[in-house]
Amino acid sequence: MAVLQDQAIVTANTIISTLQQIKPILGTISAVNISYNNLNMASILSAMPTATQNADGSLTSDTAGPVSGNPIDTGKISRLSIALSAYDIGVMLTLLQQMAALFNGATVAQQTSAPVSLAKATGGGGG
Repeated sequence: MAVLQDQAIVTANTIISTLQQIKPILGTISAVNISYNNLNMASILSAMPTATQNADGSLTSDTAGPVSGNPIDTGKISRLSIALSAYDIGVMLTLLQQMAALFNGATVAQQTSAPVSLAKATGGGGG
């Protein structure tokens, strides 16, 4: 019985710790949302140079200008940490907004793109 109690206490503390870590993230989400909207980032990101992503993951610059849906060219915009499209970044922002809304007590819609967004942002699986 003591082993099960110990496991229950460890799990309960992990739940508490996880929620304590989420609280400051909600403030970050709010700041990012304000910046995204105030700077009209959707337009700015859409105008950045893009690249075609090859099957091996490498990029080939789009010579005709930005191509909607293609990732931003990290060879030209080297400060962007991962090659993502402006659309992908917008979807990720929506996911963060929905997460914050959930923690603020709102009902949120199902985010079917969440696993894909998480995988793109982290380079791994969605779960």
